[in-house]
Amino acid sequence: MSDRPPAPGSGEARRSAKRGGGRTSASLTVAAGFVLATALGLPTLLRAVLYLVRIPIAHDFAVFYLAALAGRADPASMYDPATVGRLAAGTGIADYDTNNYPPVVALLFRPFTLVPFGAAKIVWLWFNVALVVALLVWSWRAVRARGAAAAWFVVWFALLLPATAENLILGQLSPIVGGLLLIALLASARRLPRWDVIGGAALGIAAAVKLWPILLSGYFILRKRYALAVVSVVVCAILTAAGAVTLGGAATTTYFLGKMPSAGVENANTFREGNQSVWGVAQHLFRGGVGHYARLSEDARATDVAPLMRSELLYLTTTMGFCVLLAGVLLYVCLSIPAGDLVAESHAFWAVVIAIVAVLPFSWTHYAFFLLFPLVSLLADSRQRVASVIGLGVWCLLWTLVHRFYAWLPPSALLVNFVFVATVLMLWGVTKAIRRSAS
Repeated sequence: MSDRPPAPGSGEARRSAKRGGGRTSASLTVAAGFVLATALGLPTLLRAVLYLVRIPIAHDFAVFYLAALAGRADPASMYDPATVGRLAAGTGIADYDTNNYPPVVALLFRPFTLVPFGAAKIVWLWFNVALVVALLVWSWRAVRARGAAAAWFVVWFALLLPATAENLILGQLSPIVGGLLLIALLASARRLPRWDVIGGAALGIAAAVKLWPILLSGYFILRKRYALAVVSVVVCAILTAAGAVTLGGAATTTYFLGKMPSAGVENANTFREGNQSVWGVAQHLFRGGVGHYARLSEDARATDVAPLMRSELLYLTTTMGFCVLLAGVLLYVCLSIPAGDLVAESHAFWAVVIAIVAVLPFSWTHYAFFLLFPLVSLLADSRQRVASVIGLGVWCLLWTLVHRFYAWLPPSALLVNFVFVATVLMLWGVTKAIRRSAS
């Protein structure tokens, strides 16, 4: 094959020029997206930091704290709003909800009840800050071989991602769950029995707390990692049983036979402006409802959001069709990965994670924190162009930032699910990378 450049005016020269022009246009578009994301993200980050310095209310941590108090005082009434309300009044907690987590969460958070709520939420905040910093260090080390641009982009993405600050402000569990899933993935890559136990234990702990991570045992079964999958199920069952034995069977029965299924059905069938799953999208498109919108303040105003077309049939076909289609795509890509391709397996693992988030009955905006992991996985893959992955990350981040300002947009069924758009976009990018690896 000749190394000479194509002759001017030849077909190859025209195709080369067209490719070059397309890449230039794409680069300019990504640059514009980067500038816009930075313009939206920096003020949002500054506001979040100022709020964190004043120690936030920590709404979700209050839920865990009150559940632990109820577990000590009267476990059978852990999910009773009246009981939780009395405990909240006695501890001076004004912003809270009744626990919607398994009883084992009350057991795990019991040590925090040894100190007053004000001190406990400070400890929890700094623990989560340390965990986020640790995940940033891991991200940096995972991609630094691809160049300084890739490493700094990951830091920029994580810091400007609204979900990062939301998890810290709310006192949520996403950083812990993400860390446990990362341990499970890294342990699985060792392909040794003792690491299967470690990985399975990490996945089992995450599943005992959040439930949905247990679905990832199915991913490991597809990849014929049976030992890790079995360990995860066993650890999850042991922790659930420990919660039942320690706190009594009534709380466990109430949660698994009452609270959990009713909450799932309610969230899937109720208009909630923050729900970023496919169920939330379908609610907006085909049912409509009343949303509460706050313009960078705590004073939310109720607004009617009209659906594009009111149709129960379209609501059901959209949700079920998306779930079935996504399951088929994930099954195909997971089975198409060549044996031993650990990098592609990493992509598939995180694709399954964010796919689960997209089809849960509820998926709140802080779940977007999980977008960090597939982005790092793609950037660390030497087979992927750094510029292309950065472009994908820019647009995913931009959509989540646009959602942060959705209350300033006209009320519309199309203008409230931007985090879902970012999730689907990341799924598309990861799936494309996996198919390219398989071929």
